[in-house]
Amino acid sequence: MRGVSSLAVGMILALLAGFVSAVGIAAPASAATADYTVEITSTSTVPIYDAFTYTVTVAADTASGPSTGTVLTAQLPVGLEFSGVPTGGDSPVASAAWDPATRTVVFTLKDLTEPLTSFVFGVNQVGNTVKDANTVYDTTISGSPSEGGAVPADSATTAVTGNFTYSSGKTQSTVTGSNNRDVTYYFNMSTPDWAPSTTETFTTWGQRFVDQLPAGAVVTGTSTGLGTWVISGSSATGQTATWTRDQAAYGPTAGYLSGTGVDVWITVHYPAAVFPDGSRPPVNTVQSSVRDYSGNWHDIAPSSAQGPAMIGGSTKGVFVSKTANTAGAETETAGDGYFLRGYRVKASYLNSLDSDLLDTMVVTDGSTGGNVEYFEHLDIYRLVLDYNATLRAASVPVQLQYTTTADSSWQTMPGSFTSSALLEVLVQTTGSVGYENSTGFSADATINLPEGVQLNGWRIVLSPGGSDAAIPSGSEVTVTPGYIPLFASYVDGSTSSTPLVNTASVDGSLIGGAALPGATDTASTTFVDRVAIVTTVDAPATLPVGGTAVYTARIQNMNPTHDYTDGVMRVVLPEGVFYDTTVGATPVATTVYGTDIPVPTVGNGLTVTTETVTDAAGVAHQVVVFSFDELPSMRPLGEPSGTKPSPTGFDYNVPVTVVAQAYDPANTTAPVQSFAYTDDPRFASVPMDWYYAFFGNDSYDFDANRTRIAVWNDSSEVITAGGLLIGKLTRADAGDAWAVDAVVASPGTAEWQVYVSNVLPNPVTDLVVFDRLPFVNDGRGSAFDVAIAAAIAGAPAGSTVEYSANATAADNGTWSADPTGATSFRLSVPSLATGEDFTLVVPSTVPAGLAYADAATNNVTATGIYNAVDRSFESNPARITVEGHPDFTVVKKTNGVYYDTAPGATVASGSAVTWTYEVTNTGDTPLDAITVADSFQAGDGSTGSLTPTTTVAGALLPGEVRTFTAQGVAVPGQYHNTATVTATAVDASGELLGQQPDTAADESWYVAGEVGLDVVKQTNGEDVDSAPGLVLTPGTDATWTYVVTNTGTLPLSEIVVTDVDGDDNLVFSKTIDALAPGESVTLSATGTSVEGQYHNTVTVTAANPVAGGEISAADDSYYYGAVPGFEVSKKVATSSEGPWSEKVVVDSGGDVFWQITITNTGNTTLTDVNVSDPTVGEIPAVAQILPGESTVIIVEQTNVREGYVNTVRVSATDEFGTDIGEQEDTAAVEVTADGLAITGFAGAGAAVGIAAILLLGGLAMIRRRQRVLS
Repeated sequence: MRGVSSLAVGMILALLAGFVSAVGIAAPASAATADYTVEITSTSTVPIYDAFTYTVTVAADTASGPSTGTVLTAQLPVGLEFSGVPTGGDSPVASAAWDPATRTVVFTLKDLTEPLTSFVFGVNQVGNTVKDANTVYDTTISGSPSEGGAVPADSATTAVTGNFTYSSGKTQSTVTGSNNRDVTYYFNMSTPDWAPSTTETFTTWGQRFVDQLPAGAVVTGTSTGLGTWVISGSSATGQTATWTRDQAAYGPTAGYLSGTGVDVWITVHYPAAVFPDGSRPPVNTVQSSVRDYSGNWHDIAPSSAQGPAMIGGSTKGVFVSKTANTAGAETETAGDGYFLRGYRVKASYLNSLDSDLLDTMVVTDGSTGGNVEYFEHLDIYRLVLDYNATLRAASVPVQLQYTTTADSSWQTMPGSFTSSALLEVLVQTTGSVGYENSTGFSADATINLPEGVQLNGWRIVLSPGGSDAAIPSGSEVTVTPGYIPLFASYVDGSTSSTPLVNTASVDGSLIGGAALPGATDTASTTFVDRVAIVTTVDAPATLPVGGTAVYTARIQNMNPTHDYTDGVMRVVLPEGVFYDTTVGATPVATTVYGTDIPVPTVGNGLTVTTETVTDAAGVAHQVVVFSFDELPSMRPLGEPSGTKPSPTGFDYNVPVTVVAQAYDPANTTAPVQSFAYTDDPRFASVPMDWYYAFFGNDSYDFDANRTRIAVWNDSSEVITAGGLLIGKLTRADAGDAWAVDAVVASPGTAEWQVYVSNVLPNPVTDLVVFDRLPFVNDGRGSAFDVAIAAAIAGAPAGSTVEYSANATAADNGTWSADPTGATSFRLSVPSLATGEDFTLVVPSTVPAGLAYADAATNNVTATGIYNAVDRSFESNPARITVEGHPDFTVVKKTNGVYYDTAPGATVASGSAVTWTYEVTNTGDTPLDAITVADSFQAGDGSTGSLTPTTTVAGALLPGEVRTFTAQGVAVPGQYHNTATVTATAVDASGELLGQQPDTAADESWYVAGEVGLDVVKQTNGEDVDSAPGLVLTPGTDATWTYVVTNTGTLPLSEIVVTDVDGDDNLVFSKTIDALAPGESVTLSATGTSVEGQYHNTVTVTAANPVAGGEISAADDSYYYGAVPGFEVSKKVATSSEGPWSEKVVVDSGGDVFWQITITNTGNTTLTDVNVSDPTVGEIPAVAQILPGESTVIIVEQTNVREGYVNTVRVSATDEFGTDIGEQEDTAAVEVTADGLAITGFAGAGAAVGIAAILLLGGLAMIRRRQRVLS
């Protein structure tokens, strides 16, 4: 991206000059800042908006030891900002601090150990509107004082270059219905080169139009507000009209100088005495120029216009003209969804007969009569009202009225407006955002429409009130509606291949009430189908070699009424830049700006894959492919939407890895492109269009149907820390493209590419490149070993290649020239000169038996001598991943039975048929997007297809089964259908894998007629088709009855009845000799019920008397062998924590705790467990106790004064309603007083009474304090 971020930040060049003596080295000196000099250089010129770099070189005296404490300060001029410098790896810069207030960068250097050190830092140009060809950047750099007190400094000068590529425009207009002698000329200016990533155009600080008029012409009016007109000379010799706008910035921009196109104008009168009737005014040519920031004017291309032929005569009336576009054409072709279309209606009042003034004028373009269909193809979003000089001077009140699809009556837009100034009106759905100030438009008023409602008619009422100012002769109003064309009617979806006619009208009444004859005019528009999809890609400012970066790619469907399927966006990355699959693409936002449209994520409506293309120069580029299931309208008709702020579409962060191959010292700019289109078959023959700047040639032939598709370009600057660049790539074999990630087979092969490039200013000598291929526990996350398969290719001349099976570094292990069994290699190069590079290809083997997604990572290291100093280097990592083996099967059943040959199932004609399709993932990868299509040929000769469905969504994991179903009605005769299943293999994040499964198919048949067979199986007289079934006591008899019925009208013979249990053990077998139509036979079998869940299936088969083969039926039955039971235990203690026993002794008046434990000893769940213990009061029932579980109830009893034995009784039923019976248990408490046990009281009556009182009191206490613990 240019102009806002660094383009070439931080190429570190470790320039190591001089040599260190190999012998006789003196003892190191103490650390100090040695004497040094500093030099700063840069490009002599730089195009406006481009980022650029400065190179800083430090020459230091390091002979006696490192130079420490060096700090450099760069003073940037106004107009530049610091963008960065690498500080890691081999960079000599430890840190950098940028102060935008003072525009200084402070570089703190690492210890300088070499006599010559250099680094590069990047800058962006900012505040570019105030620059021109006179702009020069003077940047200085100074250093901290050396040990000797010297303060080194230097400066660099860079001149800014650019152009003033502006275009002028001139149009003319005459008052509708006039004699054409008064011509208004409109002037404008535009920037042809405005794209932010490519423009080299300076901003203008003055604009000028000079219009030389012919002798006899008279300037009668000029515009005011945007600039100033000066009229010089005389009409007799020819006037000169000069318009100047000074000290005001314009450009470069996509918008015009006059956003409305009517801000700059003059009106010229051509008298009949000089310009006779029937002639046209001379061609009027304007000379245009622009001023730079320094005050110098630059001529730009002139522009011309010529008024229509002048006519004679007098007139009195209202007049109207309608054009199909803003250029004045009476016909127009408008593409579906196109941006910024407009038509124009002009209405005037002229009176050359008398002095009558007009009281009211009404200009109407409504959705009535022949206009109805026209308005159904317009999504109106702007209305611009402009007035000529006469009408502006009159300043009459103006009303804008409109109709909608929800209300056909005229509604008046709120507000007070006059004809004294331009009126810009925005029309939008309530809730929309950002349209008020879009390109070339600034809304003065807004019409907010409810959702689902469209504006379908408008009218302008001038001077509506009886006491309003009068409308003078020569007045003209121009209405320009802006709209998005719709190929299909928003009312009924109809289209038209012929032009649709629109008629505008004007009516007026004079002061005094007399009505003038109205007038109409028409224009026609043909609405054509177009695909309005666009894309943009935003590149990062820099791409650091060996690092990562992020692009932002966007696709937008700008058509208000069309949703597209199968949308595609392809991002073509620069050479040496690769999609980072470990991070993956992610949405920038969850919804599209201004709407509630969700942005798809990977695996949820979006698939992301990669591929490789080769450009015209033969360079390979990786392509990130975004495939969308649906691409909905992002400015949907009648719904809220947004414009301007990002993200306004489906925006994604695209993470990338940058390797050494991306860096070219001769050209560090790395271009990126995004392409977008749709594979929706409904639009295969429809061209793409929206706004010209967003489209270009399909240079890689991505779209099979079009040569012109949506395209966007941007670029980054590749930066590097300098030194020896080493890049590592991989691929499965020679037929694949190189990348940082590759998918390989097991067993299989993998190839590794090692790219080495010397971008240092001097040669690297004694270069040794070492590569230890991946192995388990290698510290790089490798899951398997990789071995060299053969000799490497690409070694430069004069180098030596050696191999080892045991080396872990270049300087250990056993080496030879034989690659057999090797796991490492080293390449020795005596010298690699500046600018030289080489590329190695290393073949390797991948072992067998690896699992899907197992991975191995490899990188390369190197050592060498540069300027007599040992240096080390390292490549980026590259990874291979074991491919998956996606596979699946489908088993198709008809009415629950699998048939592998005809005739299949025998069914009655007209009966319901159910097909099930069991899709099993038999591979080792997840499967997604599973679809089942079932084509059939029926017995009556008809053909067609079924669409099986499932209620389950998401990926189908390995080993899982998913069932689809379809229903139909049996057709007489033999029926055959074939199910075909497709699926896509994805990874755990939902991204599409390179390996994809084949389709799977299965067939099924049925024959419909008068043949049928059925079996109903009962267990102990009941038909139980699902678990758990009947509840039986293990050991009791289980009796199965099988009612076999011939449901057809033809006899059946040799009907075999077989019943097997869930373990395929035979339960019963019997052959029925014959069954007449409608006849049933009941068979039975008896067995002994077993404990737990039991399931058996009876299958009956018989010869098919209609089509041969067999027919069959099946039925399941279930029972549950229930063994309910429980135990109850009662204990007592003096503490809620125990210890618990069958008896305790307490003092009179003491407290005791009763523990009741209920244990489910059976295999059924206990329900309604009732606990009865009258002595301690009411205990709530226990709702449920699962098999093997226990519930413990603890009851506290206070103030016990008499010993007694306490008995608890528990009863329960199980989940099947079986009454299990009652269990009881006892515990006792003994009470003592002064060592004597108390078991009763003296006097029966008194004892009973006291006991009753105590018992009642005890019960009350129990109710308050009992606790149930489980």
